[in-house]
Amino acid sequence: MFLSMNWISDFVDLSGLDRIKLINQFSLSTAEVENEIFFKGSDLSGVVVAEIKSVENHPESKKLHLLKVDAGDSELTDVVCGAPNVRVGMKTAFAKVGAKIGEIEIAPRPLAGFMSNGMCCSEKEIGISDDNSGIMEITDDIPNGTDLKDVYAIDDIIFEVDNKSLTNRPDLWGHYGIAREFAALAGRELKPLETVSLAQYDNLPKVDMKIEDPLCQRYSCLQVENIKRTVSPVDMRIRLYYCGMRAINFLADLTNYLMLEMGQPMHAFDSRKVEKIRIKRFSEPFTFQTLDGVERNIDEDTLMICNDNTPVAIAGIMGGLDSEIVDDTT
Repeated sequence: MFLSMNWISDFVDLSGLDRIKLINQFSLSTAEVENEIFFKGSDLSGVVVAEIKSVENHPESKKLHLLKVDAGDSELTDVVCGAPNVRVGMKTAFAKVGAKIGEIEIAPRPLAGFMSNGMCCSEKEIGISDDNSGIMEITDDIPNGTDLKDVYAIDDIIFEVDNKSLTNRPDLWGHYGIAREFAALAGRELKPLETVSLAQYDNLPKVDMKIEDPLCQRYSCLQVENIKRTVSPVDMRIRLYYCGMRAINFLADLTNYLMLEMGQPMHAFDSRKVEKIRIKRFSEPFTFQTLDGVERNIDEDTLMICNDNTPVAIAGIMGGLDSEIVDDTT
């Protein structure tokens, strides 16, 4: 399990403390930390928020574009870019001349007959996701020229805990439980979780849900409507990626985020496809296609979440492909 020190710091004040020393103390006192500790963002500098002011097609290339970029300087910067999603008015991550991305230092260089004075970057290139389909799109209202690290929590320390050493400690299956241990080690207060009263939802229509197998002791569900957001905030996507998960869409990311925070498995279904939730096992084996597109062999001992009699998820493990959240799910 990968753990973020930034995330842990949401729940316990670690200011002024040696975080590497704390991680080593945690390994000695609580659960085994794997050998390598990852210093995310330490090899990134000089990347700023920039706005694309003009886009022209390259005269001799169908893929390249000639851009003028406002990177917060007194003059616009000429850049050659091959990303398919470039457009006028778009804000993106821009590596200025002198910037460092890993072992690469950005310098002016001729590209297909034109000088490029910097690089518009994808999220993969700056190390915050696997998305390399185009340059990063920044929708937050941020002044041009602002250092990306001053906006988003790119700098972080990530450490990995051996899952086998946590098997008997379900209180440590999320960041909040780990933060409780760090609070004890540091002699500092554990901050309470932010919660809201669920009483305000008492009069909502009940979800049609029944537990039909004693193997399941409890199942809670809530129906949410009028969701218009599809893309998660950048910092949420960064934390998911640093902890080994891929950002998918806002609702799916939210369930994964809460799972990594609290250690509680969660799943979001599209209510157009799931109406009657039933939790049960089946008397005969069958195959079931999960979210990753893999056909799974389900035996008689596997607990399933169903839409009436149709399986839609393997309980506590992975949802099914046919009931997943999609772009137009509200």
